[in-house]
Amino acid sequence: MDNFQTIEVRWFYPGVLPDEIGNWFNHLGEPLEKIDTRSDFYLQSNSSDVGIKLRQGNLEVKYRQQDLGTIAINGLANSQVEQWSKWICVDDSAGLTPAKIAGKPGWLQVDKIRDRRLYRVDFAETVKLTQIATPTADIAAIEITQLQLQGQIWWTTACEYFGNNISIDQFSSLVRSLRSGFPASIPTTSSISCGYPQWLIQSN
Repeated sequence: MDNFQTIEVRWFYPGVLPDEIGNWFNHLGEPLEKIDTRSDFYLQSNSSDVGIKLRQGNLEVKYRQQDLGTIAINGLANSQVEQWSKWICVDDSAGLTPAKIAGKPGWLQVDKIRDRRLYRVDFAETVKLTQIATPTADIAAIEITQLQLQGQIWWTTACEYFGNNISIDQFSSLVRSLRSGFPASIPTTSSISCGYPQWLIQSN
């Protein structure tokens, strides 16, 4: 079973991904990872601290270790920063497969199209980002993901740091660097800042 920690901030927006967001994201760097198109299956829960999902045959458990408060990013005053631990079980002996749980009570299917950029980070006088192709420890990521949940269309963007050895001020600077140039035309009032567990509670 694999385990890792992240510090992240995420925003959800209702509707179709705007063209200007796609254009902005494409200018952040080369698509060194393939665009990930998949269906994840989330176990329904009333807790915003725990997320359990079946992803590409692997069972993943995500636990919110700490609410780190809010930061102001690109006019988004209440951007929620959270520290998460994730465990990935690659043992398929339990027999959980999408075919077995799709449409079953207690499971929610979320269809996703995810695009992501990964960076090595140097916290010197200013944040320096160097794009990389392979995930490792102590790196940063920014993503945009198109979502469909029970006929609802959403999109989400997130900034993550894989590790726990940075301060909230460093993370805030990192997020501002990752989101540099984010289109001002996107209404700040339409977003929800939270993790997937809370979004699923609010959207279902």
